Amino acid sequence: MNDQPKLPVPAPLRGTDAGTFTEYTIKERFPHIARRVLAENKLTAAATARMEALLAEIPDGEIRPLTDDHAPDFQQWQNWIAPYTGQSWLQPPWFFTETYFYRRIIEAVDYFATGFDPFTYQKEQGLERHNEAIFALCQQLSRSLENGWQPSQFSHWLLTDLWGNQVDLSMWS
Repeated sequence: MNDQPKLPVPAPLRGTDAGTFTEYTIKERFPHIARRVLAENKLTAAATARMEALLAEIPDGEIRPLTDDHAPDFQQWQNWIAPYTGQSWLQPPWFFTETYFYRRIIEAVDYFATGFDPFTYQKEQGLERHNEAIFALCQQLSRSLENGWQPSQFSHWLLTDLWGNQVDLSMWS
């Protein structure tokens, strides 16, 4: 079996691609998401200062190594960050930039020391607003599994999952 793509793999999306969703995400969505974290949480003075510093970096500041060396993923992240250190937020591949952004929020609130989830309020609001739909989907999934997993159902549940991703709070930021 040949697991190589049939077509050439395209270049990664980047924030430097003018007029694209990637540029919009970095320049508009990231700051909006960070401001919501500040507005919806009672952060410590230190966490607030770190979040404000993060906001000030986007989009033209430089990618930098993490500072929370007590985090279990610290060394792995340093390895992932190294090729992009010193670049602006717009230059690295978008997938890296988006995951790095959320990891920087985790760093800012000191999640690995405190366990504080800066998105708890948004998650609770989403569950509250969509409780009936979630319950209905759970009932439907439970019924569909009564006779065991059926491969033919995979497509249906995959599409349902993709639909659920549309409710991703950050997508509409």
